[in-house]
This record gives sequence, C-alpha cells and structure tokens, in this order.
Amino acid sequence: MRYVRFKNSDGQVSHGAINENLIDVLDDNLQSTGNQVDLTDVSLLAPVVPSNIFCIGLNYREHAKEGGAPIPEQPVVFMKPTSTLLNPGEPILIPACGDKEGEVDYECELAVVI
Repeated sequence: MRYVRFKNSDGQVSHGAINENLIDVLDDNLQSTGNQVDLTDVSLLAPVVPSNIFCIGLNYREHAKEGGAPIPEQPVVFMKPTSTLLNPGEPILIPACGDKEGEVDYECELAVVI
C-alpha cells in the first residue's frame, strides 16, 4: 500500500492510501473514512512537514576529495530550511545566484523520518 499526503481542490490537506487511480481517504488514526477521491483531482504533497531537517555532510571520503575539502574526523552536521522540501513532481529550481562557474552540485539524498 502506498500512503500519501494530498491537497484537494478546496485546499484541504488529508492523508490517504493509493488504490490504483483512487485515493482511499484516511482519518487521523490512518483508518479508512470510506471516502475516495480520484488521484487526478488532487495535488500530492511531501509525506510529512518536518520541523527541522538535519543533514550529515562529508561522510563519504571520495565526495570530500572531489570538493577539495579535507576529510573530517567526524561527519559535518548542518541543517536545511524546511522550505527546501519539494512535493512530488515539482520542478527543482536552480537559483540564479548559483556558484561562480554557473554549476550547481547535485547529490542523491537519503531521508529518514522518525
């Protein structure tokens, strides 16, 4: 079963479980309400709205070397603002003020929700 958070055309945010092209709407206890909405009639949202996003950096030796950074004794811990979270299907916008060479570094990230 694939759980989602979605917004309907009225702007109401709910949780649901996708069943083919329909979403079974769930209550606050993640139990079915008996209502269904068509997947094409809603906007999918990020699964959670975190209060903080903690990140670990330079935890791969090769990545540190690529960037010319010294390999730290401990991984670097930093935070990202919650505004960096994207909803499914939203475009990734590259800021006009990118780095000096006009390149933006890309990485695949693993997220753990506790």
